[in-house]
Amino acid sequence: MTNSCTDLPSVKPFPDNQLPKLDVEGSSPFARSEGGSPVLGVLEERIFDAIVCHTRAEIYHGWPEVSCSQLKSLRDSSTSFYHRFECDQPEQSSTTKKAFAFGTVLHDWHELGADEFWRRVRVAPEHLCTATGAFGAKTKDWLSDLDPEAIPLSTADEKQLRYQTAEILKNRAAVKLLENAVDKEFNVRWQWGHHQCRCRVDGATATTFYDLKTTREKNILKDFGRSVDMYGYHLQAAYYGQAAKAMQWTDEPMQFVVTSTVYPHHCEVVVLPPHVMEEGRRECRRLLNELEGRRSFGQWVPSTYGTVHTLRCPSIRRRK
Repeated sequence: MTNSCTDLPSVKPFPDNQLPKLDVEGSSPFARSEGGSPVLGVLEERIFDAIVCHTRAEIYHGWPEVSCSQLKSLRDSSTSFYHRFECDQPEQSSTTKKAFAFGTVLHDWHELGADEFWRRVRVAPEHLCTATGAFGAKTKDWLSDLDPEAIPLSTADEKQLRYQTAEILKNRAAVKLLENAVDKEFNVRWQWGHHQCRCRVDGATATTFYDLKTTREKNILKDFGRSVDMYGYHLQAAYYGQAAKAMQWTDEPMQFVVTSTVYPHHCEVVVLPPHVMEEGRRECRRLLNELEGRRSFGQWVPSTYGTVHTLRCPSIRRRK
């Protein structure tokens, strides 16, 4: 048995839209082994034109297929993509690292469930945290003494997480997704045209995929659309939608459970409009073809290098 999803003989789809259940050992990042499907008792299953499994995230990130994160990175900068994914030299600011770490903890809360998550939480003593309540140099020894299954939180993160998760559980649409989830944190490998693709899905109900998103916008319904464009969430919705179609799982658009990191930490469940989804599909296909071409020819500088550009200055008005 291997640690990756490999090509397997076709099997019947899971009955009544039931993916392998979450209580399989190995389906959680805290599990001690790779685990497998309770339906057929193997590590990975082929469902129509897609392969679904619960291989751990750290292994998933090393697979050769193209992920949506890679496409979004290529969209932002082909040079940065090259250094991050082709040379394995990621660069992250301290702000980005902090946001990513908090997002990971929020996903742990989602995957484990509230009761189990808070049972594992260990909050750093206040005198060991910084003045802002964050982890500091004094928490190093405290962190090293924790049980491997413990989830360490700074005083500031624990306070914020309790507020945010309480707001999520006040939102009926969010609660409906969480209560009707048939699987969480699963991987899909499929082919889009001739491109080999992969994604890791936060959760699925019988009718839709869903994804947790944190945002700094206070008014989500008014302002989150800017984040969709900035961070390429329309690419993700389209990309994961293709995975769902390859599984013959659903044609419904992905739902985003958006939780604000800004007080009072509102939560909204949103889907993207059809024209935005179509733009996401077009851009995904374009980026997949661009990536294939860049890898073939070893060209990673922007296509506009070597030309003189007239710079747009929209904030500066012409003076008379």
